[in-house]
Amino acid sequence: MTITSNGKVYIVGGGPGDPELLTLKAKRIIESADVIIFADSLVPPEIVEFAKEGLLSSVAKR
Repeated sequence: MTITSNGKVYIVGGGPGDPELLTLKAKRIIESADVIIFADSLVPPEIVEFAKEGLLSSVAKR
């Protein structure tokens, strides 16, 4: 028996990098995500802090 589960993928832009300029929906998605993949050189630490601890995967982009 095969069990399939449909998930969702969101692509959230960080805008100019100021966490106060994120939309409410973007902040909510980051806070509730099961997994977050991000380019650490493009996302300020203040935005990364919205994520649940231990769910981050940094992808180097240089």
